[in-house]
Parts: sequence; C-alpha cells; structure tokens
Amino acid sequence: MALGAGDPLGCIETLLRAHARATALHSPPVPLIFREKLTWGRRADLRTTYARAGGQPLNLVFHAAEPTREDLDAAILTVPCGSGDRSLLETLESAASGTPVITPDYPTLREVIGPDAHRFAPDRPDALQALLERAVQERDSWERLRDAQSEMVQPFTADALAHRVVEGIIGATRAPLSASSRIGFARPQIAVLTPLPPSRSGVADYSAATLAALADHADVHVFTDTVSPRTSRAYRSVSPVSQTYVMRGQFDAVISVLGNSSYHLSIYRYLLERGGAAIAHDARMLHFYLGCLGLERTLQVARAEGEGGADAAAVATWMQNQDALPILFLSEIAAAADPLFVHSRLTADLIGRHYRATPFVLPFAQYRKTPAPEKRRRAADAPVALVTFGYVSDDKAPDRIIAAVEMLRRWGIGAHLTFCGYAEPALRDRMRSLAADLGVGDAVEVSDTFVSEDAYRLRLEEADIGIQLRTYKMGGLSGALSDCISAALPTVANAHLAQAMEAPGFVRAIPDTNTPVDIAEAVLGILQAGDHTHRPLQAARAYAADHSCDRYARLLLQELGFDVERRDAVSFVA
Repeated sequence: MALGAGDPLGCIETLLRAHARATALHSPPVPLIFREKLTWGRRADLRTTYARAGGQPLNLVFHAAEPTREDLDAAILTVPCGSGDRSLLETLESAASGTPVITPDYPTLREVIGPDAHRFAPDRPDALQALLERAVQERDSWERLRDAQSEMVQPFTADALAHRVVEGIIGATRAPLSASSRIGFARPQIAVLTPLPPSRSGVADYSAATLAALADHADVHVFTDTVSPRTSRAYRSVSPVSQTYVMRGQFDAVISVLGNSSYHLSIYRYLLERGGAAIAHDARMLHFYLGCLGLERTLQVARAEGEGGADAAAVATWMQNQDALPILFLSEIAAAADPLFVHSRLTADLIGRHYRATPFVLPFAQYRKTPAPEKRRRAADAPVALVTFGYVSDDKAPDRIIAAVEMLRRWGIGAHLTFCGYAEPALRDRMRSLAADLGVGDAVEVSDTFVSEDAYRLRLEEADIGIQLRTYKMGGLSGALSDCISAALPTVANAHLAQAMEAPGFVRAIPDTNTPVDIAEAVLGILQAGDHTHRPLQAARAYAADHSCDRYARLLLQELGFDVERRDAVSFVA
C-alpha cells in the first residue's frame, strides 16, 4: 500500500519506479494500492510515470478513501511517501496494525523506524526495489521486520504517551524554580542551517564570515551536511542538518540558508517542512530544482508559478539563456520562510511582484578581506591588465569580453585579459579557440585548474581594471565584484549588476546588453581618465563600512526581533 501520494514534496515517483521494475511483484501480481482522495489529473500522472518505468497500469489500484485499520491489516507492506510528520504518523499506524513498513530516509523517521536496512534514499528506486522484493519473497525477512516494528511502536501507544505526560507534569511541579539564562538580556540562541568551508561554495564562505560577526551578538549553533566542516570559535555547536528537527525548540530563531546548488537540498527540505527564517542567496533556483529534484519536479513548480505550458524544451532554453527565464522558482521558499531575507532590492521587488511576499533586504556583506594596495607601481610600457574574477560560465559573457580585447588591440591599446577562475574544459577550449580566431590568443589567459587563494589575491593587486558581467538580471549579485570593490579596483560591470550591488562610483556601468564595443569603450574611458593608475581607497572604505559583516549581523538580528543595541550596551556594562 502506498501512502502520501498526494504530497508534492514526497517520493511517490520513487515507489512507482521501484514497483514497476520489481519483477518479483508481477508474477503472481502484487498490486500497488492507493487509498486516498486524488484528483483525476494526479491519478493520470501516476499511471503515466508507472507505465514509463515499465509497469503494467492494471497493477495500480486506486480507492478514494483513507485507509482503515482493516485495510492496513490486509496489506503485505506499506510505504509512506509523504514528507515530514505525515510519514511518521502513517508509519506508526501501519506498524501498530502489524503490517511492516519500508520508509524513505527522512530525518523525522530515523529515530523511530529502526535499522537502516528498512529505509531507502528518497531518490533511489533501485534501493527501494531491492527492499520490496526481499520482503515479498522472503517470509522470514518479512516476519523479522514486522516483529521489530511492533516493538518500535510501543512507546507511542495511548497508554505510554499518557504515562509520559503525567510523569512530566509531576516532575515539573516538583522541580525547584531557577533563574533562566534566557531571561532579560541574555544572548539570543540562533540556529543556522548552511554549508560551510571546505565546501566549494561561495555561500559556504559567505556564511562562515557573516556567522563570525553574528557570534559577537548571539550564540550561533550551526547545522550543516558539509563533510569535516572547518571549525570556528564562533560556533557554540556544529551538528548535521537532520538534528535540527529534534533540537529546534532550544533556539530563539532558526535560519535556513538557501542557494542554487546541491549543498542546500536538506536545508530546503527542512524549510518546507518546518518553516522559519530563511536567507535566499540566489535570485533564481532553476539549477537547484533541475539538478537536485529532477525535471518532473521542476516542471511542476514552473506550472504552479504560472508557466502552464512549461515542458522539457522550455527548461532547456532557460538553462541556456537565463535572461529568458520568466519565473524565479522561489515560490516554495517565499511561502515557507518567515521572514525571508534577500541581498538585493531588485530581487525583493521581483519576489514581491511574482509571489506577493515582502522580503527584508540585507546589504550584501563584503565577506572576503581583499585590501587595496596603498601604492600602485606600473611600468609605463606594460600592457593594460584586464582581469575577470570568479568561476567562468556563459552567463558571465566570456566570449564578449574576449571580443572586446580584440577591439581594444585594434584601437592600439595593448590589453591582456586574464580569467582568474576555473572554466570547465569544453568552455575553456571554446574560449581559447575564439581568442585564436580573433588573433588575440597571446593576450587571453585561461586557467586549466582551480585558482588558489594566493593567486587570486595577487591578481587583484596586479590588475589595472576588473570586468564583471552577467547576461541575466533578476537582482543577482557577485562575490567577485564585491572583491573588486573591496580592493578599490576600477571595474566595468553591467548596469543591473552594479545597481544590485549598490556599487560605488569607481565601478563603471555599461548597458546590460554587454556588447563588446560597450565593454571596450568603458575600458577606454577608465584609461583616458587615468583611473587605472591609482586605487580610490576612500570610496572603497566608505562602501565597506555600509556593507560590513557586523552591520549585516546587526540588521539580521534586529529584523528577527532582538534589540541588539540595548543588549550590547547591557553586556558592555556587565
């Protein structure tokens, strides 16, 4: 019996594929039974998924009624596919009826269900298939599972729960009252779900820096799935994300940090199940949905956000050209988060228009210390050192920057361009081929490996002009442009990115079309003004003060309801 098929966040498709491919369940047939009210459209989708996986549609049986105790007794197995607490309740009800349960490996179920052998990864049909076949084919295995789970539910019977409630009340009335460390001006206890270094993630680096500042005003407890996370005295504790489910009541606030990569999958699931505050680092989440949750889930969200005709071809187009993306894929996050924090006014406005939500805008903090050189020494005959920083991808217009270098050389400007960041081999080869075709192969440098931190900082120091572009808008930000501003490096950026970053005057904005001539003319303007011969330190320091990690932490706590200024004053007096 399948339970929770109507939950869009569940794993019913995994069960459908596992059952369809399990030959032991088809001769003689062991049908997959659904007992819940599902729309005709949902039932049709389930049958289609099952058929595409190789199953016979007649092996699916639908009943538009919730399962009774008799229904559970009659089933060989139950597989709860709903997310969160719903699966926990269904697991307990089935096990109490004597019907074994095979469950998805959700955090809420790990403590209850018992041995790992009875759980499956929600995205692994092959693992579930093996469990189903073993339980059906091996009577001893089925009986051991039933007996183990029968004991598992004993602490959750009505009598056992009543006993624990009464014992708790009696214990509380006998316990002496003590002064609480949380009364008055005690430091807030803040839980933060985030990746941490050494994960190769800009969000991980950003969190590490801003949490260090947050720890000056609060006790920070980090929950992360990063393997061997880099330790810090700023963290009072570091635990797996799964522990948040059972520990969340210990904190004054829980903050989920969301980004557009697989590092945030468990954090996303926690937010949708339990809510709380959230920080959205990306202005669009297409890569996350497609890479982590699959095409079908991506299309489901796209259609829910108003793109009724969305199909695989549309998703492929959006992946190739994100400026054509008509939606943000932020609807679920915007609905679950309270409050929702973003780092750009432009992103906040877009979220407001799309989802009728009102995010709070935090200033994008300068989370990396890249101090500007006090003096610039440059040989008069040296080529102009143009550098673009960060991971190289098509949405950063590398081909147009290379074409701009050819244009500058044609105008008599000796320019040398360095891509200070990793490029995937196919893109790297294409960039080198383009540079050679344009006759500037000797003037374009592309790294074959990841750039070390020391090499990155040296390029920031040696560069004459930075170039940081985005081909899409949506209020997206750039850690690399933040580094250029921190180093007081005169930089060319497209107008939307410069506006989203609240960039200072030494960042020269060009139209968002990012044409080679606009890039080249902006570089020429910096050269003609002589701005490349010195670093505007005063402007960079003023920007740093407005975008410091400390100010970021204070604003975050204030919006969460903590009186940071008064609390700090009391702590200082004490």
